[in-house]
Amino acid sequence: MFEDLRFALRSLGRSKVLTTVLLVSLALGTGVNAAVCGIVYALLLQPPAGVGHPGHLVSIYTSEFSGSPYGRTSYPDYLSLLEQRVIPDLAAYDDDEMVSVRLGSSTRSARLSAVTGNFFDVLQMTAHAGRLLLPADTHRTPAAAVVSVALADSLGDAATITGAHVEIGSASYEVVGVAAPNFRGLRSGRATDVWIPMRAEGRGDRGDRRLSILARHDRGASSLQPALSEIAGRLANDHPLTNRGALNDETAARAFSAFEYSPRDPAAGSRFATIAAVVVGAVALLLVSACVNAGTLLLSRAMSRRHELAVKRALGATRSRLVRQLFAESLFVCLAGGALGLLFAIWVTQAVPSLFSPDQADLLQTSGIPTLMLLTIGVAAVAGVVFGVAPALQGSDAPESLALRADSGAISGTSGGTRTRSVLLAAQLALSTLLLVVTAMLVRSLSTALEGDFGVGSDNVAMISMQYKQRCIGHSEARNKQLMEIRGVESVGWAALPRSARAHGGRTPSRPAC
Repeated sequence: MFEDLRFALRSLGRSKVLTTVLLVSLALGTGVNAAVCGIVYALLLQPPAGVGHPGHLVSIYTSEFSGSPYGRTSYPDYLSLLEQRVIPDLAAYDDDEMVSVRLGSSTRSARLSAVTGNFFDVLQMTAHAGRLLLPADTHRTPAAAVVSVALADSLGDAATITGAHVEIGSASYEVVGVAAPNFRGLRSGRATDVWIPMRAEGRGDRGDRRLSILARHDRGASSLQPALSEIAGRLANDHPLTNRGALNDETAARAFSAFEYSPRDPAAGSRFATIAAVVVGAVALLLVSACVNAGTLLLSRAMSRRHELAVKRALGATRSRLVRQLFAESLFVCLAGGALGLLFAIWVTQAVPSLFSPDQADLLQTSGIPTLMLLTIGVAAVAGVVFGVAPALQGSDAPESLALRADSGAISGTSGGTRTRSVLLAAQLALSTLLLVVTAMLVRSLSTALEGDFGVGSDNVAMISMQYKQRCIGHSEARNKQLMEIRGVESVGWAALPRSARAHGGRTPSRPAC
């Protein structure tokens, strides 16, 4: 076998142009395919870092007045779910708040997540340093906090920050531990850096729905749905003002829905899955086209060498020996192309996060995915086997009498080789045409979306995010005037994100909140 590989390397070195074309074609086909599959896996399928048995996690949603079944839940509803003891491992978190974190002279902006004391227990996560939050931390003094590795490193050092006292917003907390490396929360696009215990104070409004509910259940989401439907009906009877109301039926109960955990809600996840299927299908066409192109070139090369192979047969070489030699050449060039494709895929997946915002880039853990290597090398090996068999069989099927002929050009025109090449060329042409059409439609749709006129001008517009202790109550016209005094500012407007009246059963909340 080593002798065959050594001969294959010498033989391919004699046809440098053909070998280069084969390597580039296979590297692009396998590399793009592996890179796209790796990105799709990171966006849709990769579980959060450090979470134990993520397949047992279940997300529970509350239906909204607008008709969406994937809304959030209030703290009193969460307590009602706990009281029923249907799901013993039930946690809640609220990651809507941005805060400033100060340690000494260092200040960082971070997303804060208030979590129930059993949050990390439900995730079955271990700490990178120190410990994670416990139920007893809910009433602990001083208040406890857990930070991410990224925030700990930016403030100093992840190994020494445990025990330090930091200011989170306007309150002081003691850092009791650092979360698992690369763990930045449970929702895509919302990187969390600080976790503090959730307190009951200020969360008594059953219509104030801002909690995400997470459960761990060995039998999956479907087994929980009957019990959740029964609880929803009971709460609708006990609390009709907050637990009833849908867009088409104001008397309908606010339903609980259980789904297998995903970083996106089921509606968004299905849309992303459709887009991902289209993109993966397009790159799969590119991969097949590259493999067919490689097969055509390998077959042409083998047929052009039939005179050489006939001479070898006349000198005593068996057909099986020639098939093995040609097959080794095909497999070698395919594996070499796959190795180059793997390097290209690694480069692409490491470059993709730079196209996103820092928070989103942290969640795109596309580098170092083991399946990238397995997928790329596996595809290259399969391509070498599938598209190396036909050239080996066709090229070695040369009788010894052809060794007496001087015109090798006529040898390559045998009916078997011509038919096989015709089929491969037709397949390559069809795949290339289909790929061009799909790519043109995708580019045109993207161009239309980017150039569309939505009736809102975005040029010379800056958006400033402000945080007030009392939410939108803290803003005023006086603050607008202060902003207008900044050089270059022509006009100022402001908007809040109010707790929708839909969350309060269609009634206006008693106080504004954003």
